[in-house]
Amino acid sequence: MSTAAPPEVDGTEPGGQPPEPFGWTRRQRAALGVLLTLLLGFLAYQAAQRPARLGEPMPAGNADFHLARTLDPNTAALEDLTRVPYLGPRLAAALVAYRDSHPASALPLFGTADDLSRIPGFNKAVVTQIAPYLDFPEPPASEPAP
Repeated sequence: MSTAAPPEVDGTEPGGQPPEPFGWTRRQRAALGVLLTLLLGFLAYQAAQRPARLGEPMPAGNADFHLARTLDPNTAALEDLTRVPYLGPRLAAALVAYRDSHPASALPLFGTADDLSRIPGFNKAVVTQIAPYLDFPEPPASEPAP
């Protein structure tokens, strides 16, 4: 049965060597060096990949969508709504489902962007982001009183 020597309590490394700077052992400094090297390598890799990601086009249908046209949320098809930036398929489906579940009236269901906040999942941030891509109909002019 071999017994290991107890750790030194006077601050010296095993073998009687004085401690290195900052009180770190050679093994600790080597491990720190390896970790720092890995971290720097990872950061360099991420920096090298970043320009490629910034130059990639947006997913199909989203690039310059707002320059081509805006959509009326009262009549737009599901396929068109899913291409609106920040809306996506889940929220577009929720908008169409909400629109289909409410009967048509003389007034449009969505007269302003704020009307979209009645739909579950459409919070103020979502409404603000998608509003520039949507076109809301003008309210009918009221006839002057006789």
